Amino acid sequence: MALRSANPQKQADRMRRIYLFTLVIIMTAISVTHAQMMQHSGPPPLSMSSVSDTTATNQWAWYNSSGKKVTFKKVVRKAMDNQIILFGELHNDRICHALQLGLYTELIQQKAGKVVLGMEMLERHQQSGIDSFLNGHYTDSTLMKTHKLWPNHKSDYQPLIWMAKANQLKCIATNVPRKYARLVSKLGPSALDTLSSEEKRLMCPLPYVVDTMLNCYKQLLTMGHGDQFNGYYFASAQALKDASMAHFILENWKEGEVFLHLNGAYHSDFHESIVWYLNQKNPKLKILVISTTESETLIPEDKNEFKKGDFILVTHPNNPKSYKD
Repeated sequence: MALRSANPQKQADRMRRIYLFTLVIIMTAISVTHAQMMQHSGPPPLSMSSVSDTTATNQWAWYNSSGKKVTFKKVVRKAMDNQIILFGELHNDRICHALQLGLYTELIQQKAGKVVLGMEMLERHQQSGIDSFLNGHYTDSTLMKTHKLWPNHKSDYQPLIWMAKANQLKCIATNVPRKYARLVSKLGPSALDTLSSEEKRLMCPLPYVVDTMLNCYKQLLTMGHGDQFNGYYFASAQALKDASMAHFILENWKEGEVFLHLNGAYHSDFHESIVWYLNQKNPKLKILVISTTESETLIPEDKNEFKKGDFILVTHPNNPKSYKD
């Protein structure tokens, strides 16, 4: 039954139970992990009280851009006032993924289903498969078998897609297929000119601007080594991803909706990358950025971390991971 059906209170309770159930599973994993550690260097297992009312727990804490601790409810309230939400994640952080699911759940309830989900982890050529799953033509296993998805897709991203399906909502694959980003990294943006019209529809309109004065790209210019490395090409490959994600966010969003986009924190930190391209197209957009970082004290060691987003999620490095870095 969809959240927008006859009894909203029952549906709201149901969605909260799903969210809390996910968190309980993760907290159980935390407890087991810590119990098995020979030398305990992390925090004690979390007591699952009221998650949404909690400013900080043993495993995570929320801050605003001024460095003040805030509650999850505050994050949700602020999210409701914006049109585009970019949730910058640490890809293998299970706590981060559980809180993404929690935010998505709250948005669906409070926005009466006017929510669009989008993911960096899904590439444009995979959209038909996602649509087939949402329409009931694909099962989970069919989707996994027919599309090369991220290794942690089943545990970390599929629950959100299931939530979209349960509420008859869209889920958008926003990223350019990685083979085209690799092409740019190797041969430069001009290599895209040789692509077919069909292939070009899988990315942002060409040509696209690469502003190497933005810190997010400037820092990439000198990151590589060897004779084959070209810093501009490398930065341009990242810019292709960001420009494409921004393009498909705007293409699938309309007034009155909230678009929740999941991406690696790099792609939205400091309101650059995706945010820069969104603002180039529509400077009046109301955009909220969430960034995620780790700290054993649950306090960012570098105060510049607070500038990465409107809200900062700090998680403990000993929390369960979907995979090892």
